[in-house]
Amino acid sequence: MQGQDVSAGLYRKPEILNRQRHGSLRYDPRRDGFRFAAQVNSVPLATAEYDAAAAFFPLLFARNAEGGVFTLALLGLRSGENLFVTDDGQWDAGYLPAFIRRYPFAMARDGARLGVCIDAASPELGLHSGEPLFTGGGANTPLTDGVVRFLAELQQALDDSRRFHEQLAGLGLLEDVAVQVTGGTEPQTLGGLMAVDENRVRALPPGTQDALASSGAMRLIQIHLLSLATLDGLTLRLARRRDAAAQATGRATSQATQQGTPRAMPPAPPPHHQTTLQGTAS
Repeated sequence: MQGQDVSAGLYRKPEILNRQRHGSLRYDPRRDGFRFAAQVNSVPLATAEYDAAAAFFPLLFARNAEGGVFTLALLGLRSGENLFVTDDGQWDAGYLPAFIRRYPFAMARDGARLGVCIDAASPELGLHSGEPLFTGGGANTPLTDGVVRFLAELQQALDDSRRFHEQLAGLGLLEDVAVQVTGGTEPQTLGGLMAVDENRVRALPPGTQDALASSGAMRLIQIHLLSLATLDGLTLRLARRRDAAAQATGRATSQATQQGTPRAMPPAPPPHHQTTLQGTAS
């Protein structure tokens, strides 16, 4: 099953939406908040989202299984951790990427057919509450028609993004980078990422730079580079999360001591965190 990345860590039981099989299914949005995304540390992003997303997330690049370049929004600094999902399942940022907004739906290809996919394990889908996906006669409800339109628009936005990514790769403007976090109990490194090398952009012939500017690619490059400043915000979020965990451990230790259990060593204060974007050897 292929399409809008239905295996991006969000979909535990992807199925093609089928009138016969899912005719009684209902959708109750955000029944469980955003906990479904709590372990997703990055999501693909369309270039149409750059303006809204860049103020909150570092925008980086990676390669898909076919070797093509795509943009991703970095949501966490450790594998399996989304720093924008709170303990009570709320989304803590001023922009919600379309890849998360679409859940529990996605566009997927089943053989030669392109259709809507669902996560059948999602708590937002059930038989007893919410809006129905199909009428009693098996036709799409307005909800389902809206989902189809949204997924089609997202797919078009991703297709439109491809030209920009091809320009970056074709001109050799991307360098391999790694996000390195120091200051915790163990340093963290996120690899497999790429960023635009400003020196390579400046070294382009004037005519090529003009072509990038006229196509809008130069503006997208600038937004990408500016978004990297939000790494500091991610670092603060990680430090606060580790601090909260240390305080919780301290409270548990204090309670155990009051109950007469052997005293454990108190947790060390969280060290200063620093996040850097490092170039890696090609």
